[in-house]
Amino acid sequence: MNRPVSSEKIFRVWIIMAVWIASSLVLTDGSVFAGSYNSEGRVVIVGKKDVSITGEQILLGQVARIESPDKQTTAKLSKIIICKAPALGESKWIDAGLVRLRLKQNSIYQRIFRITFNEPVRVTRLYLVLSPEKIRVKVRAFLKRALAALPANASVKVVQLPGKIRIPKGGVSLEVRKPKHVQLRGKFPLMVAVQVNGKTVKQLRVMAEVKLWARAVVTTRPLGKRQPITPDVVSLRKVNVTRCSRGFFTSLRQVMGMRSRSAFPVNSILNPTMLEVVPVVHRGDVVKMVAESRNLKITVPGICKEAGAPGQRIKVTNLQSRKDVYAEVIDSATVKVSF
Repeated sequence: MNRPVSSEKIFRVWIIMAVWIASSLVLTDGSVFAGSYNSEGRVVIVGKKDVSITGEQILLGQVARIESPDKQTTAKLSKIIICKAPALGESKWIDAGLVRLRLKQNSIYQRIFRITFNEPVRVTRLYLVLSPEKIRVKVRAFLKRALAALPANASVKVVQLPGKIRIPKGGVSLEVRKPKHVQLRGKFPLMVAVQVNGKTVKQLRVMAEVKLWARAVVTTRPLGKRQPITPDVVSLRKVNVTRCSRGFFTSLRQVMGMRSRSAFPVNSILNPTMLEVVPVVHRGDVVKMVAESRNLKITVPGICKEAGAPGQRIKVTNLQSRKDVYAEVIDSATVKVSF
């Protein structure tokens, strides 16, 4: 006579069966391949033939077809990184052994998988070729914009470019940058950032040359130190002002009434640092010192302690108080003191 089975034993059997089923279905991260098997009870991973990629890593979903009705399972497996992508234009071969290794390294229980690779999968990384002409056009456009405000005509030339460059496939953009302390005249370097899909993939160094031409005031004969500027010693003509980093005069009227600070040879392009205003008062000259407000005006004699031109401030001694003050030169006989 068979003994009846106790409810406690039945419960233990059910617990053991539940643990066995769960252990065969669970990944390390706790996800279960619910309903993800084919007719043989496994997830099937089938190697593809030759594939092409654009990214920096090779993913399982790129080299194999994953057969599973569960979309979540397929998505997780597809994102597993197999290895780093080859160099641009180069190839790598992926076989079943490497796939099994990556599954194991990702702590995925492999008894529920069937991996089929008839032959290693050849993975080729696609690329684009960036032509030097495209870089040249971008650099010229950058310089044209940067030089637009200058009072001179600019000739722009890109004198040194890299050869054809391989870059990852995607949306390409170029950004030209001027290094710090570089002046956009003569020969100078520029940096070109190559961006693909918004990410900088290369930094290129190019050399450019800019020549500036403008009508400027030039000496027609040698000038001596402190020689007054008169119409017969200067002329206005179109010259190369590329090296005139301190500026230049664009009208003869700007230099009339001035004098040279030192001696200059013929054909010198004059700039503000080379000339000074001719002083109308000199050290030791007696002048009238004027101080005035809305309701009061005071005039006292003074003696200049230094030379000065109209508009300049010089030191003057008040002959009545014997005190030194600074005053603005008005003309050859008058200086103005501020209250």
